[in-house]
Amino acid sequence: MGLGSQMLSSRQQVVPRQVECASHQGLAEGRVSQGAPRVLHQPDDELCCFRDLEPGAEHHYLVVPNRHIDSCISLRKEHVPLVEKMVEMGKAVLLKHHVADLADIRMGFHVPPFYSVPHLHLHVLAPASQMNLRSLYNYGPRAFWFITVDQLLQKLNSKMDQPWY
Repeated sequence: MGLGSQMLSSRQQVVPRQVECASHQGLAEGRVSQGAPRVLHQPDDELCCFRDLEPGAEHHYLVVPNRHIDSCISLRKEHVPLVEKMVEMGKAVLLKHHVADLADIRMGFHVPPFYSVPHLHLHVLAPASQMNLRSLYNYGPRAFWFITVDQLLQKLNSKMDQPWY
């Protein structure tokens, strides 16, 4: 096993611990808009949702699992229901904030090492058609470090119990 494989293996670990939303210090305090409500959607046992500190669109939210998962490359096929639930919560928050055109959104994850917080979080942005150049650089279709939900689900569904990355 080469050094690259060893490094990848260490990143793929999913730590099976439950934490409350407030325990996501990097996300709950460092990446959330000051003065905005911290939790935008009723948290449940698995997820919570925050407004991003540096929004890439008029609506930019982070959907975060309570269970620690390092990043999207830690995910396996068994995590498909979690990712789908994250998407559902992201869409619910957009609808709650009167975003009517769910065809004009971007949802996805930054691929390590191009992420700011070592805890899985789904970026939910709308309207995608009005994202500025900086946002397109970070979250747009040509950003190779940003994988959309559809791309991730396709990769996860094509693998058995192996990491997709």
